[in-house]
Amino acid sequence: MTDTGHGTGHGTGTGEGAGSDRPVRPEDLARLERRWQREREARLEAEQLAETGLRRLWEAKNDLDRRVEERTAELLRTRAVAEASERAKTRFLVDLAHQVRTPLQTILSAIELATPATPQDRDRLGLAATATVELRDLFTNLMRLAELEVNPSEPRWAQVDLRAFADDVVTRWRDRLLGRGLLLIPTADGRSPVDPDRLSQATDALLDNASRFADPGPVELHLVGEPDRVVLRVVDSGPGLAEDLLEAAFEPFTTFGGGRAGSGMGLALVRELAATAGGSATATSGRGDGAGTGLAVEVSFPRPPTTDPGTHGTISAGDGGSGDTVTGSAGTDHSATRTGDTS
Repeated sequence: MTDTGHGTGHGTGTGEGAGSDRPVRPEDLARLERRWQREREARLEAEQLAETGLRRLWEAKNDLDRRVEERTAELLRTRAVAEASERAKTRFLVDLAHQVRTPLQTILSAIELATPATPQDRDRLGLAATATVELRDLFTNLMRLAELEVNPSEPRWAQVDLRAFADDVVTRWRDRLLGRGLLLIPTADGRSPVDPDRLSQATDALLDNASRFADPGPVELHLVGEPDRVVLRVVDSGPGLAEDLLEAAFEPFTTFGGGRAGSGMGLALVRELAATAGGSATATSGRGDGAGTGLAVEVSFPRPPTTDPGTHGTISAGDGGSGDTVTGSAGTDHSATRTGDTS
């Protein structure tokens, strides 16, 4: 049967359906062979390139892994050295504070026992006593802050009568605050589980801070037992701070001038006391323009995992709980804790 030319063959055509009855020429076969050879060489070259690329990629990955491991090990070594150095520095500060407090207390006792011969001598002794107390309290706060950083202790919770605690605070602080034109106004009620020593130190630090920087007027002390925490809040009548300075106020040795004395340790200690108990400390202020807008510091102490009243002692003014020795409201040497200056 004769081919009518409607076959479906394509390409060069090698027989039936090719659209042509001419025989395959040798040069066509040679051309096809060369084409096949070029494609084969191209495939081999591509495979070699792919293999080379994969090998280089794998080598680069291994090199990167090695560098990461080396860098990680170097960073770990550096961190270990830095942490050891920081611990050594903090231990030194603790030891230094311990060593300095004793002679300072001796000097203070000698000043208090001295008999002034003239009014000028009395004034000089008063200035010397004030400076000695300031220095002693600075080292006390420094020692406590360093101890919290080096060896933070677990909170020792007890059921605290917040109203009795506040009354004791007022008794201890009334005269000092009144001497600076400040009226302490407490608000507290109920009983809540909290670490009384931390609560007492934080309260004293905040009131000391207010006594240094607040303008004459009221100082509010709020103690609130909430379902999941105990909140200590102190609001003074001072100039406050600008918003961008509130966080910096909690850094050690941070002061903001203004002609008022302070070492910048008080709020740093307050935050560390809260943080090591799982709590927090924050500050809020008005415009910070010196117009008497006030500073409010709120300290949060979380409740313990178990709040069964039967598992905690009860502490009120002058009592001890959970086998702890308590002086005043929290077993703290309050003459040494009134040192919370900052900003």
